[in-house]
Amino acid sequence: MSWNYRIVLHKVKRPGAKEVENFFQIHEVYYSKKGVPEMVTVEGIAAHGDSRDELLGDLARMFLDAIRHPVIGMAYFDRLAKKRGKKVLTGPKRKDSSGALSIEKVWKHIKFKRPKKHQDD
Repeated sequence: MSWNYRIVLHKVKRPGAKEVENFFQIHEVYYSKKGVPEMVTVEGIAAHGDSRDELLGDLARMFLDAIRHPVIGMAYFDRLAKKRGKKVLTGPKRKDSSGALSIEKVWKHIKFKRPKKHQDD
């Protein structure tokens, strides 16, 4: 099963509000063998890493995935779950930074000169 980061549109009607509000979050989206979105993380994803470079690599992958793929609505996954008789379809919890890009690949991709190390490094 493959996955990537996607911008997911949430539509929420807050108590007492007259209109539905839209907000966007980055989620992990998981795909079938045919490349069809099948599952999504319930909550938006925060970047993480075991080091500064891993964190920056994860942020870069989030950014690159988000701009490469169209926004997908959480309503799509709600309909899919309902069709399958489930409350929600969720992907597995990510345990490591294996999906992160190496920071060197990031700098090459965006064609910026890598800044000098931070004084606390």
